[in-house]
Amino acid sequence: MSSLIQLQEVPPENLILLVGPPGSGKSTFCLQTVLSNIQMRPIIYVTTESAPSKVEDSLRQKGLIASLPHLLGFVDAFNETVGLPSVERHDIVGASSGDLTGLSISISKLQERIGENSLLIFDSLTTPYLMSGSEILRFMRTTLLRFAAEGNAVLACMDEGCGREEDLVEDRTDGWLEDH
Repeated sequence: MSSLIQLQEVPPENLILLVGPPGSGKSTFCLQTVLSNIQMRPIIYVTTESAPSKVEDSLRQKGLIASLPHLLGFVDAFNETVGLPSVERHDIVGASSGDLTGLSISISKLQERIGENSLLIFDSLTTPYLMSGSEILRFMRTTLLRFAAEGNAVLACMDEGCGREEDLVEDRTDGWLEDH
């Protein structure tokens, strides 16, 4: 159990990709990671699987103190993707799961608002992968790895068995998967 707790304390300059079958607890792990880190650093939570309000409700049920919302911001990539209006709030930036460039820009905008040395939690890369295919590798390199390399931390989740292996596994001879 201590290894799970250590994993929730994602160190700066690290990207952790958590892969598991649907229903295995990846989203719950993301929520626990927020609770473990919220008092130490700002958190950007990218939602692709549910609306930010649902994530906030779950965090409240798990004991998030209401006086800390300035440390938590959302990239809402759920509502726009499914065709629902996003909530207009200073701590929410809208995006679409199908627009990886837009997702990257939204993450950058929110980081400017909440500060450096952040933790980026990406609730699921599954939907963006299903909409963009092999472009997800470029997104992981240009957005997620860059974000981590700038002194931040990243926890991203993906459903096991999602997509084609050749879209998600790159030639390991350059070492980027092993180094990060």
